[in-house]
Amino acid sequence: DCQLYSLAREAGITEPLFHASHIRRKSGGSLKRVWPFEEDLVAAVSSLYDDQLKPYLSTLKSRLVERAPEDQKPKDLSAARLQGLCRKSSLLSLNIDRTSECYVGLPDREENFVDILSPVDTYPASLWVEAARFFGSPHGSVMEFSGGRYASSRALAALDLPFLRGYSLGQVCHIVQLAICEKKILGYSSCSTGNIVPYCRSASLVKSECADKRCSVASTSAHHQQQLPLATWETAPEHLGEVLLSAVRSGTHFIPLSNIKRIYRSVYNTELSETALGHAKLSELLTDERFKEICEVRMLGRSYAVFPTRELLQSLTLPRSHEPGSARAWVVPKDFNFDELDQSSAEESLDWHLFGQFHSLEGDDFKTLRVSVGAQGHAEGIASPMNQSGVLSVTRLSL
Repeated sequence: DCQLYSLAREAGITEPLFHASHIRRKSGGSLKRVWPFEEDLVAAVSSLYDDQLKPYLSTLKSRLVERAPEDQKPKDLSAARLQGLCRKSSLLSLNIDRTSECYVGLPDREENFVDILSPVDTYPASLWVEAARFFGSPHGSVMEFSGGRYASSRALAALDLPFLRGYSLGQVCHIVQLAICEKKILGYSSCSTGNIVPYCRSASLVKSECADKRCSVASTSAHHQQQLPLATWETAPEHLGEVLLSAVRSGTHFIPLSNIKRIYRSVYNTELSETALGHAKLSELLTDERFKEICEVRMLGRSYAVFPTRELLQSLTLPRSHEPGSARAWVVPKDFNFDELDQSSAEESLDWHLFGQFHSLEGDDFKTLRVSVGAQGHAEGIASPMNQSGVLSVTRLSL
């Protein structure tokens, strides 16, 4: 440590933030500091505060790259390294927000961030009229923005369009999000690039037209070859219920929305097409009346996840084990009625079934569960809510 400190001083590093990765030997043997420095981190975070953008690690990395000197553009600035650099700074703090995502804060500044994923529209109607007119014009309809919502918003703000003047970059990001998800002014390209384009050229328009015709997007392709049979209203809800209960039994209380189609392909050898079932978005399909007792779609972090409903959890079959005397973690709904279980399996000699009921409460967050375990006696454990999902996880369960 003393040697490293001496090397750092020699290299001109005087702030408290430094470690071995900051010091790199030149070919001649001398030392130089390696970007980013603490002052760069603080300035980048401060600029995001000015823009009303929460400094998530991914957003901070983008901002650092924008501000870096051309000869110091980072090639290996991973989230882990960036988090480590921020943790070492006395001027920055690492915080976890309500979405369980990590962001970098400035303790001496008030947080006034825009929730760019909020579906709430707080902007004047005239803004949307002007935006629709611009992106429907010959000039605006051919525009294409690469790099995702943040980079697209920066490019859009740089155009100095009259209807966006006076808005912070955070607000522009929110406007872009609403234009994609709510207003049908922008959308994602139907090509594999994922670029943001006017709605008239987007995959969203194609999917909306397919939903009206009750056909899959693939079936409209000139090179269409249907590889898998399509899921139907008879099979789609049933299969999703089975998948969610299987996840619950394995200790997982949700499935990322982005994984749902892949699971249908791999487990059921079918294609879940939201457009063939009359919906333009998968998230909209899963909120259809026919899924209401199966699942709920909620935001988890900055993406969507699919959770089982209480009605589905009440059909949960408790786990069995062919190893009497063992116990493992499992999940139950908060209002699960153990008295309704068939307890005959408790008398089986080689197989056991967990059952029992909550017999004491320790505040609202923890419940003590006492269960009988076949002929092996009793077990106790602590059951606690898992991210407000409506299920409890039994932990520290021992015989």
